[in-house]
Amino acid sequence: MSNRLFLAALVISAAPAWAEPVSSLNDAISRSVEGNPEVKASWYNFEASEEEQRVGKGGYYPRVDLNAQIGHERLDRDNTSDISYDPWSVRLSLTQMLFDGFATKNEVARLNHVSKVRFYQFRKTSEDVVLDTTRAYLDTLRYQKLVELAKENYIEHRQVYDDIKERTDAGIGRRVDLEQATARLALAEANLLTEATNLHDVTARFQRVIGELPAEQLDEPSLKTELIPVTRNDALNRAYVMHPDLNAATENMLAAQAARKSKDADMLPRLDLRLRKEVEDFTDGVDVERDEEAIELLMSYNLYNGGSDRARQRQFDRRMDTAYHERRKVCRDVRQQVVIAHNDINSLTQQAQYLDRNQQAIGKARDAYRKQFDIGQRTLLDLLDTENEYFEVRRTYVNTEHNLKLAQARTLAAMGQLVSSFDVAGTAGADAMVSHADESDAFGRCPPETPVQQTFDKDALMAGLIKEDDRFREIEGNKLAFRMDVKFALNSSLLVNKYDKDINDAAEYLKANPDMDAVIAGHTDSTGTDEYNQWLSERRADAVYKRLIDDYSIDPKRLTVKGYGETQPMATNKTVSGRKLNRRVDMVIDKPK
Repeated sequence: MSNRLFLAALVISAAPAWAEPVSSLNDAISRSVEGNPEVKASWYNFEASEEEQRVGKGGYYPRVDLNAQIGHERLDRDNTSDISYDPWSVRLSLTQMLFDGFATKNEVARLNHVSKVRFYQFRKTSEDVVLDTTRAYLDTLRYQKLVELAKENYIEHRQVYDDIKERTDAGIGRRVDLEQATARLALAEANLLTEATNLHDVTARFQRVIGELPAEQLDEPSLKTELIPVTRNDALNRAYVMHPDLNAATENMLAAQAARKSKDADMLPRLDLRLRKEVEDFTDGVDVERDEEAIELLMSYNLYNGGSDRARQRQFDRRMDTAYHERRKVCRDVRQQVVIAHNDINSLTQQAQYLDRNQQAIGKARDAYRKQFDIGQRTLLDLLDTENEYFEVRRTYVNTEHNLKLAQARTLAAMGQLVSSFDVAGTAGADAMVSHADESDAFGRCPPETPVQQTFDKDALMAGLIKEDDRFREIEGNKLAFRMDVKFALNSSLLVNKYDKDINDAAEYLKANPDMDAVIAGHTDSTGTDEYNQWLSERRADAVYKRLIDDYSIDPKRLTVKGYGETQPMATNKTVSGRKLNRRVDMVIDKPK
């Protein structure tokens, strides 16, 4: 096995004395694999199976036996005197198997497949250790980041608390604000303690898995995601060829076939060719030296032994069935691992994109709230709520980011390529040792059927929603207007509180559809000149635009402000009620296809 050197270097090399804490994922994997007793034990199991294979091949070669004996004998006779003599003999024989019913051939084939089973078990152990190491590394890095976020959150709450306390002590702040700030500061302290405890626990697990303590700040790992196919079926096809469990199950099935064939030898004769030479003297008390040479053809053929041979054949038939169904189970397990891990990559990638946009928007809103609080336009509760929301969304983003990397590692492991994807001494070229047992697999490959991947056409969903939602009305140019019911007094652009719910509904709609842009359109009645109505409609649209940005953290790039003056009335301007309806703001979106 030419590529054994790659793996032998991985297992047998003496682990160096590590002087520095673990700081990179490659470093962690090198240390965990080189010092892991399970990996070493599985490697030596593989080497033992190779020696066992050589034992089986010994049946092809001649057997040479030397027997010699010497002794002293005394013979008592009634009628004559007793005699004593020293008999001796030497026998040298060479026996060559000519035909054994293909027992040796099939036994060698069985042991060859068993050796491959042990190799793939070693590969699986290595994959498990590397995946466990990757998980421990990512968890430790995750909580290192979460502790930093909790520290920042505590500092922000402590600064707010100190500011409120200073105001209260000076008699210009409210006691209830101080109590609220104290409560939120205590929550921030509890969050920091929780994250620190979690970091301690995952660090202990890191030390158990890797055998060393992590650095205070671990490096950001880079996984070879280019090895992960875009589609699930391609990932499954790769797993069906590369996964060590599946290859081991295939080799075990082929070993069972060879074992069954070897039992046919019991129903066939055995032929041996034997050469022998015997020299002896004083045998049976006669002082005659005998020198004999012979060449012999030996046949042994069992004709009946109580039906044991037939029963043994049926026994190994059942073992073949067992190996076949064990392989079917492994197929199902591998398929489940691949489709779940691959689906997690897709879903977590989208989640990370949405959460990144969310945290950026909330970060901008947090900064705006801080400035507005300083000039008295925001309450303390508003400020504390946005601080907490910002902390939670950043925390969720960190968790999602690390769950995504773990899903990528799980997918590589499910395809049997996690070990080879890292630049670790001794792992390069290991893929060259993958068996091609699947090409000669008489039982067929794993079934390709997978669960239907759930996808959602957001435009179709929204089209169905809009069709049943009376808040939308069709306007010209394949556009829809979201009815906000935001009305204004005559010649005014001032928003009143009773329309807060309508603006909130529009904001929630935009948050639920992050890929959709909108035009905030202002309108007036026919009172006033065209120039004045155009200016007033733009002011009204701008008032709603600012509220969506400041209060709901909608990305300004998604919104366009436009005034239409009196050009798009909803009702007649000849009545008071009609003019009241026309003094409005609409949110205009593209009609879903």
